[in-house]
Parts: sequence; C-alpha cells; structure tokens
Amino acid sequence: MKYALIILHGRDTKHKEEETRGRMISSFVEQYQEGRRLYGGANLDKTINCACSAGLITRTHKKNLHRFRDRFRNAYSHSDKTKTFGKSTIPVSGVRLENEKFVSDERGEPEIAAFLVAQGLAQAMMAQNDAPGYFLYIDKLARDIREKLFGPIDDSVQRA
Repeated sequence: MKYALIILHGRDTKHKEEETRGRMISSFVEQYQEGRRLYGGANLDKTINCACSAGLITRTHKKNLHRFRDRFRNAYSHSDKTKTFGKSTIPVSGVRLENEKFVSDERGEPEIAAFLVAQGLAQAMMAQNDAPGYFLYIDKLARDIREKLFGPIDDSVQRA
C-alpha cells in the first residue's frame, strides 16, 4: 500500500517533457520524492487510513486490515500473547516425578497467554489455521490495488 500511495502521489507531480529531457533519472526520482517522504516511513495504521482516503481500498478493506494489524501483525511482531491468544484457554494436566514414577498433579484450563509452555505450539496451530485465509485476502487486495493503479491485466499477453 505504501508503494501505491507513493505512486498516486507521484502522479500528481507533473513534469513537462522539456524539463525532463536530459535528466530522466533525476526527474523520476524527484517525481516520487515527496510521496516517499509522506508515506515511506508511515506506520501501518496511517498507511491503511491513507490508502482508504485515496480510494485504493474500501472501508471494508480498511476495517479488515486494521483487524489483521491488531490480531496478527501487532500480536506476532510485538510478541503480545494476550493479543495473540485473547482469553483462549487450554486443558492441561500437571505431572511430577515422585519416587521415580510419574504422578498426576493438578488439572486446569489456564489462559494460553499466561501459560508459557503451551504458547509455541498453540501459536503454530493458530498460524496454520489463520495464515492461508490472511495471505489469500492480502494477495487479492494487492492485485486489486495494482489494477486500480495500472489498469487490468491484458489476458491476451502470454506469460513466460
């Protein structure tokens, strides 16, 4: 989305052909310089909001992306287990060694966010369930944004 915002902003920066002759590369860099300054370092929250304001994504996309940002990106990137697991619990049974034998101990259903030993496996299982839908959604959105910027793909062109 950042690239799309930068491209849109750069399209508003018109250069006359006579001004760019002999300085095509520097003119190209200049055309996108302000967009890079505005959006290149923007956080994801701002990027999503700006993409919606610019018409690159719908309000529904905006809502979904903010949900993804909070649920997946922030939770996983910042290792916030409360965001990752919410109030989800896991049934567990404690076991201890007593006189060289395993003995059952307390049974419980703690929140996964508070039960560190289960977090790695639980996170992998959640990712296995959540990742395909998330990536398919993002892929379709990226293709839609690409089409808004550059038009439809010509199906008559053969791909290598």
